[in-house]
Amino acid sequence: MKFLAATAMCASLLLAAAPSAVAAGLGRLLLSLPDKPLAQLAELDRPAPLADHPDANAKGSRHDSHNRLYFKLTNTGFKQDTFTVFSAATGQVAYEARQLPRVSEAAPAPHADGVFSFVMLDIASDAGVFTVVDLAPPARVLASSKGAVGQFLHWWMPDGSLARLHAHTGELSTARVSLQGPQQVIAWRTTGQVAPPLPGALFGEAALSPRGDELLLSTVEARTRRTDLWMLDLRSGALQRITRDGFLSFVMWSPDGALLLLRRDNVSHIGSTVQGQCSYWLAPRDAREVSGAVPGQPHATLRQVLYDAGLSAPASLPCGRVSAWLR
Repeated sequence: MKFLAATAMCASLLLAAAPSAVAAGLGRLLLSLPDKPLAQLAELDRPAPLADHPDANAKGSRHDSHNRLYFKLTNTGFKQDTFTVFSAATGQVAYEARQLPRVSEAAPAPHADGVFSFVMLDIASDAGVFTVVDLAPPARVLASSKGAVGQFLHWWMPDGSLARLHAHTGELSTARVSLQGPQQVIAWRTTGQVAPPLPGALFGEAALSPRGDELLLSTVEARTRRTDLWMLDLRSGALQRITRDGFLSFVMWSPDGALLLLRRDNVSHIGSTVQGQCSYWLAPRDAREVSGAVPGQPHATLRQVLYDAGLSAPASLPCGRVSAWLR
Protein backbone atom coordinates (compact mmCIF):
# COMPACT_ATOMS: atom_id res chain seq x y z
CA MET A 1 0.00 0.00 0.00
CA LYS A 2 3.03 2.32 -0.10
CA PHE A 3 2.16 3.69 -3.50
CA LEU A 4 -1.31 4.66 -2.22
CA ALA A 5 0.23 6.86 0.42
CA ALA A 6 2.48 8.32 -2.25
CA THR A 7 -0.60 9.01 -4.35
CA ALA A 8 -1.98 11.34 -1.72
CA MET A 9 1.37 12.85 -0.83
CA CYS A 10 2.12 13.71 -4.47
CA ALA A 11 -1.21 15.39 -5.15
CA SER A 12 -0.67 19.05 -5.94
CA LEU A 13 -3.77 21.17 -5.35
CA LEU A 14 -5.09 24.42 -6.73
CA LEU A 15 -8.15 26.44 -5.73
CA ALA A 16 -10.91 26.97 -8.29
CA ALA A 17 -13.11 29.92 -8.99
CA ALA A 18 -16.82 29.41 -8.31
CA PRO A 19 -18.64 28.06 -11.43
CA SER A 20 -21.12 30.41 -13.04
CA ALA A 21 -24.62 29.56 -14.24
CA VAL A 22 -24.92 27.54 -17.44
CA ALA A 23 -27.39 27.78 -20.29
CA ALA A 24 -30.96 26.52 -20.09
CA GLY A 25 -32.58 24.09 -22.55
CA LEU A 26 -30.69 21.04 -23.76
CA GLY A 27 -27.43 22.80 -22.94
CA ARG A 28 -23.98 22.44 -24.47
CA LEU A 29 -21.37 19.74 -24.94
CA LEU A 30 -17.79 20.36 -23.94
CA LEU A 31 -15.41 18.38 -26.14
CA SER A 32 -11.79 18.25 -27.21
CA LEU A 33 -10.81 17.77 -30.86
CA PRO A 34 -7.45 16.52 -32.19
CA ASP A 35 -6.86 19.63 -34.31
CA LYS A 36 -7.99 22.28 -31.80
CA PRO A 37 -5.72 23.73 -29.08
CA LEU A 38 -8.72 24.81 -26.97
CA ALA A 39 -11.70 22.81 -25.73
CA GLN A 40 -14.86 23.38 -27.79
CA LEU A 41 -18.47 24.11 -26.84
CA ALA A 42 -21.23 22.67 -29.05
CA GLU A 43 -24.82 23.92 -28.73
CA LEU A 44 -27.48 21.19 -28.53
CA ASP A 45 -30.57 23.37 -28.95
CA ARG A 46 -29.64 24.63 -32.41
CA PRO A 47 -26.83 24.20 -34.95
CA ALA A 48 -24.26 26.87 -34.05
CA PRO A 49 -20.53 27.29 -34.67
CA LEU A 50 -18.24 25.58 -32.18
CA ALA A 51 -16.93 28.03 -29.58
CA ASP A 52 -13.60 28.01 -27.76
CA HIS A 53 -13.58 27.17 -24.04
CA PRO A 54 -10.80 28.51 -21.80
CA ASP A 55 -8.93 25.27 -21.23
CA ALA A 56 -5.55 25.74 -22.90
CA ASN A 57 -4.58 22.09 -22.31
CA ALA A 58 -7.56 20.41 -23.93
CA LYS A 59 -5.82 17.45 -25.52
CA GLY A 60 -5.70 14.13 -23.71
CA SER A 61 -8.07 11.59 -22.30
CA ARG A 62 -11.37 13.08 -21.17
CA HIS A 63 -13.83 11.48 -18.82
CA ASP A 64 -17.15 11.97 -17.09
CA SER A 65 -18.53 15.21 -15.63
CA HIS A 66 -20.16 15.72 -12.25
CA ASN A 67 -21.14 18.59 -9.97
CA ARG A 68 -20.12 21.23 -12.54
CA LEU A 69 -16.67 19.66 -12.86
CA TYR A 70 -14.95 17.73 -15.60
CA PHE A 71 -11.65 15.93 -15.53
CA LYS A 72 -9.00 14.24 -17.61
CA LEU A 73 -6.18 11.79 -17.25
CA THR A 74 -2.84 12.40 -18.94
CA ASN A 75 -0.07 9.81 -19.22
CA THR A 76 3.10 11.60 -18.13
CA GLY A 77 5.58 8.76 -17.99
CA PHE A 78 6.08 5.06 -17.39
CA LYS A 79 3.33 3.92 -15.02
CA GLN A 80 2.57 7.55 -14.18
CA ASP A 81 -0.60 9.59 -14.79
CA THR A 82 -1.65 13.14 -13.97
CA PHE A 83 -5.27 13.64 -12.93
CA THR A 84 -6.66 17.15 -13.41
CA VAL A 85 -10.11 18.39 -12.36
CA PHE A 86 -11.59 21.55 -13.96
CA SER A 87 -14.52 23.86 -13.34
CA ALA A 88 -16.90 23.20 -16.25
CA ALA A 89 -17.98 26.87 -16.21
CA THR A 90 -14.56 28.52 -16.31
CA GLY A 91 -12.12 25.86 -17.50
CA GLN A 92 -9.90 26.66 -14.51
CA VAL A 93 -8.12 23.92 -12.55
CA ALA A 94 -9.81 22.82 -9.32
CA TYR A 95 -7.45 19.98 -8.29
CA GLU A 96 -4.46 18.24 -9.76
CA ALA A 97 -2.80 15.00 -8.67
CA ARG A 98 0.57 14.13 -10.20
CA GLN A 99 2.68 10.96 -10.37
CA LEU A 100 -0.25 8.60 -9.94
CA PRO A 101 0.08 4.91 -10.81
CA ARG A 102 -1.68 4.03 -14.07
CA VAL A 103 -5.37 5.03 -13.68
CA SER A 104 -8.03 3.28 -15.77
CA GLU A 105 -11.18 4.64 -14.08
CA ALA A 106 -12.00 7.79 -12.12
CA ALA A 107 -15.31 9.00 -10.68
CA PRO A 108 -16.29 11.81 -8.28
CA ALA A 109 -18.24 11.12 -5.09
CA PRO A 110 -21.79 12.54 -5.30
CA HIS A 111 -21.81 14.55 -2.06
CA ALA A 112 -18.17 15.18 -1.19
CA ASP A 113 -16.11 17.86 -2.90
CA GLY A 114 -12.63 16.65 -3.81
CA VAL A 115 -13.36 12.93 -3.20
CA PHE A 116 -12.76 10.60 -6.15
CA SER A 117 -12.56 6.87 -6.66
CA PHE A 118 -9.79 5.44 -8.85
CA VAL A 119 -8.99 2.08 -10.38
CA MET A 120 -5.22 1.69 -10.64
CA LEU A 121 -4.14 -1.32 -12.68
CA ASP A 122 -0.89 -3.03 -13.44
CA ILE A 123 -0.01 -2.83 -17.11
CA ALA A 124 -1.79 -5.54 -19.17
CA SER A 125 -3.40 -7.03 -16.06
CA ASP A 126 -6.70 -7.01 -14.16
CA ALA A 127 -4.78 -6.89 -10.87
CA GLY A 128 -4.61 -3.57 -9.08
CA VAL A 129 -6.18 -1.35 -6.45
CA PHE A 130 -9.55 0.36 -6.17
CA THR A 131 -9.06 3.41 -3.97
CA VAL A 132 -11.01 6.40 -2.66
CA VAL A 133 -8.89 9.55 -2.38
CA ASP A 134 -9.72 12.99 -1.01
CA LEU A 135 -7.81 15.47 -3.19
CA ALA A 136 -8.78 18.49 -1.06
CA PRO A 137 -5.96 19.62 1.24
CA PRO A 138 -4.52 17.76 2.99
CA ALA A 139 -4.78 15.07 0.26
CA ARG A 140 -5.19 11.58 1.68
CA VAL A 141 -6.33 8.06 0.87
CA LEU A 142 -9.63 7.21 2.57
CA ALA A 143 -10.22 3.58 1.60
CA SER A 144 -8.98 0.89 -0.75
CA SER A 145 -9.35 -2.70 -1.88
CA LYS A 146 -6.90 -4.89 -3.82
CA GLY A 147 -7.26 -7.82 -6.20
CA ALA A 148 -8.61 -8.33 -9.71
CA VAL A 149 -10.33 -4.94 -9.63
CA GLY A 150 -10.04 -4.64 -13.41
CA GLN A 151 -12.74 -7.29 -13.80
CA PHE A 152 -15.33 -4.96 -12.22
CA LEU A 153 -17.25 -1.87 -13.34
CA HIS A 154 -17.55 0.63 -10.47
CA TRP A 155 -19.85 3.56 -9.72
CA TRP A 156 -21.08 5.78 -6.89
CA MET A 157 -24.67 5.57 -5.71
CA PRO A 158 -26.57 8.83 -4.92
CA ASP A 159 -26.39 8.10 -1.17
CA GLY A 160 -22.58 8.02 -1.30
CA SER A 161 -22.21 4.24 -1.20
CA LEU A 162 -20.16 2.37 -3.82
CA ALA A 163 -21.37 -0.32 -6.21
CA ARG A 164 -19.69 -2.61 -8.70
CA LEU A 165 -20.62 -5.17 -11.37
CA HIS A 166 -18.44 -8.10 -12.41
CA ALA A 167 -17.89 -7.78 -16.17
CA HIS A 168 -17.91 -11.55 -16.72
CA THR A 169 -20.49 -12.91 -14.29
CA GLY A 170 -22.76 -9.90 -13.66
CA GLU A 171 -22.38 -10.20 -9.88
CA LEU A 172 -23.52 -7.01 -8.11
CA SER A 173 -21.91 -5.87 -4.86
CA THR A 174 -21.92 -2.73 -2.72
CA ALA A 175 -19.78 -1.13 -0.03
CA ARG A 176 -19.81 1.87 2.29
CA VAL A 177 -16.76 3.90 3.24
CA SER A 178 -16.21 6.68 5.73
CA LEU A 179 -15.34 9.75 3.67
CA GLN A 180 -14.09 11.56 6.76
CA GLY A 181 -12.36 8.67 8.51
CA PRO A 182 -8.88 7.17 8.31
CA GLN A 183 -7.78 4.78 5.55
CA GLN A 184 -9.81 1.58 5.62
CA VAL A 185 -10.09 -1.64 3.65
CA ILE A 186 -13.24 -1.70 1.51
CA ALA A 187 -15.46 -4.69 2.31
CA TRP A 188 -17.65 -5.50 -0.70
CA ARG A 189 -20.98 -7.27 -0.04
CA THR A 190 -22.75 -9.27 -2.77
CA THR A 191 -26.27 -7.93 -3.33
CA GLY A 192 -27.49 -9.52 -6.57
CA GLN A 193 -26.82 -10.81 -10.06
CA VAL A 194 -27.32 -9.43 -13.58
CA ALA A 195 -27.00 -12.26 -16.09
CA PRO A 196 -25.17 -11.18 -19.29
CA PRO A 197 -28.03 -10.99 -21.82
CA LEU A 198 -26.02 -12.19 -24.85
CA PRO A 199 -23.99 -15.42 -25.07
CA GLY A 200 -20.27 -14.78 -25.18
CA ALA A 201 -20.59 -11.08 -24.36
CA LEU A 202 -19.04 -9.20 -21.45
CA PHE A 203 -20.28 -6.10 -19.68
CA GLY A 204 -18.14 -3.22 -20.93
CA GLU A 205 -19.57 -0.19 -19.13
CA ALA A 206 -21.97 0.73 -16.34
CA ALA A 207 -23.34 4.28 -15.99
CA LEU A 208 -25.85 5.21 -13.28
CA SER A 209 -28.61 7.67 -14.16
CA PRO A 210 -28.51 11.05 -12.35
CA ARG A 211 -31.66 10.01 -10.47
CA GLY A 212 -30.03 6.76 -9.35
CA ASP A 213 -32.93 4.57 -10.47
CA GLU A 214 -31.55 3.11 -13.71
CA LEU A 215 -28.21 1.66 -14.73
CA LEU A 216 -27.14 1.84 -18.35
CA LEU A 217 -25.02 -1.17 -19.32
CA SER A 218 -23.08 -2.02 -22.44
CA THR A 219 -22.22 -5.51 -23.64
CA VAL A 220 -19.26 -6.20 -25.91
CA GLU A 221 -18.98 -9.39 -27.95
CA ALA A 222 -15.47 -10.77 -27.50
CA ARG A 223 -15.08 -11.97 -31.10
CA THR A 224 -16.75 -9.23 -33.16
CA ARG A 225 -16.42 -6.32 -30.66
CA ARG A 226 -20.02 -5.38 -31.43
CA THR A 227 -21.47 -3.16 -28.72
CA ASP A 228 -25.07 -3.19 -27.47
CA LEU A 229 -26.71 -1.01 -24.84
CA TRP A 230 -29.16 -2.11 -22.14
CA MET A 231 -31.13 -0.40 -19.38
CA LEU A 232 -31.43 -2.03 -15.97
CA ASP A 233 -34.24 -0.81 -13.73
CA LEU A 234 -32.70 -0.96 -10.26
CA ARG A 235 -36.14 -1.03 -8.61
CA SER A 236 -37.68 -3.93 -10.55
CA GLY A 237 -34.57 -5.66 -11.89
CA ALA A 238 -35.93 -5.53 -15.46
CA LEU A 239 -33.27 -5.43 -18.18
CA GLN A 240 -34.32 -3.97 -21.55
CA ARG A 241 -32.40 -3.61 -24.77
CA ILE A 242 -31.70 -0.07 -26.05
CA THR A 243 -29.68 -0.64 -29.23
CA ARG A 244 -29.53 -3.50 -31.70
CA ASP A 245 -27.16 -2.62 -34.55
CA GLY A 246 -23.85 -3.15 -32.72
CA PHE A 247 -22.32 0.24 -33.56
CA LEU A 248 -23.93 2.67 -31.08
CA SER A 249 -21.99 3.24 -27.86
CA PHE A 250 -22.85 5.23 -24.75
CA VAL A 251 -21.21 8.61 -24.08
CA MET A 252 -23.09 10.17 -21.14
CA TRP A 253 -26.41 10.96 -19.47
CA SER A 254 -27.90 14.45 -19.71
CA PRO A 255 -27.70 16.36 -16.40
CA ASP A 256 -31.44 15.85 -15.77
CA GLY A 257 -31.37 12.18 -16.74
CA ALA A 258 -33.93 12.58 -19.54
CA LEU A 259 -31.58 11.98 -22.48
CA LEU A 260 -28.65 9.80 -23.49
CA LEU A 261 -25.79 10.93 -25.68
CA LEU A 262 -24.70 8.11 -28.01
CA ARG A 263 -21.92 7.79 -30.54
CA ARG A 264 -22.19 5.82 -33.77
CA ASP A 265 -18.95 4.65 -35.32
CA ASN A 266 -19.15 4.59 -39.11
CA VAL A 267 -18.02 1.18 -40.38
CA SER A 268 -16.76 -0.15 -43.65
CA HIS A 269 -18.26 -3.04 -45.61
CA ILE A 270 -16.05 -5.50 -43.69
CA GLY A 271 -17.22 -4.25 -40.32
CA SER A 272 -14.14 -2.28 -39.27
CA THR A 273 -14.42 1.28 -38.00
CA VAL A 274 -13.50 3.98 -40.49
CA GLN A 275 -10.89 5.91 -38.53
CA GLY A 276 -12.00 9.38 -37.46
CA GLN A 277 -15.55 9.03 -38.75
CA CYS A 278 -18.42 8.98 -36.28
CA SER A 279 -21.65 10.76 -35.43
CA TYR A 280 -23.34 11.75 -32.15
CA TRP A 281 -27.01 11.20 -31.37
CA LEU A 282 -29.49 12.17 -28.63
CA ALA A 283 -31.85 9.44 -27.42
CA PRO A 284 -34.66 9.62 -24.84
CA ARG A 285 -33.95 7.55 -21.75
CA ASP A 286 -36.90 5.26 -22.60
CA ALA A 287 -35.60 4.46 -26.10
CA ARG A 288 -35.66 0.72 -26.81
CA GLU A 289 -34.61 -1.58 -29.68
CA VAL A 290 -32.96 1.27 -31.59
CA SER A 291 -31.22 0.58 -34.90
CA GLY A 292 -30.72 2.15 -38.31
CA ALA A 293 -29.01 5.42 -37.36
CA VAL A 294 -27.56 6.83 -40.59
CA PRO A 295 -25.69 10.17 -40.48
CA GLY A 296 -27.59 12.90 -42.30
CA GLN A 297 -30.88 10.99 -42.37
CA PRO A 298 -33.85 11.52 -40.02
CA HIS A 299 -34.50 8.84 -37.41
CA ALA A 300 -37.76 8.00 -35.65
CA THR A 301 -36.16 7.84 -32.18
CA LEU A 302 -32.77 9.55 -32.29
CA ARG A 303 -31.72 13.11 -33.11
CA GLN A 304 -28.30 13.69 -34.59
CA VAL A 305 -26.10 16.36 -33.02
CA LEU A 306 -25.19 18.90 -35.72
CA TYR A 307 -23.28 22.16 -35.80
CA ASP A 308 -22.86 25.11 -38.13
CA ALA A 309 -19.63 24.53 -40.03
CA GLY A 310 -20.20 27.44 -42.39
CA LEU A 311 -21.47 25.16 -45.13
CA SER A 312 -24.79 25.10 -46.96
CA ALA A 313 -26.25 22.70 -44.36
CA PRO A 314 -25.44 21.79 -40.72
CA ALA A 315 -22.61 19.27 -40.39
CA SER A 316 -22.15 16.21 -38.19
CA LEU A 317 -20.40 16.99 -34.90
CA PRO A 318 -16.70 16.08 -35.30
CA CYS A 319 -15.31 13.05 -33.51
CA GLY A 320 -13.64 13.97 -30.23
CA ARG A 321 -13.62 13.38 -26.48
CA VAL A 322 -16.85 14.63 -24.91
CA SER A 323 -15.94 15.90 -21.44
CA ALA A 324 -19.13 17.35 -20.01
CA TRP A 325 -22.78 18.07 -20.74
CA LEU A 326 -23.38 21.58 -19.44
CA ARG A 327 -26.90 22.69 -18.59
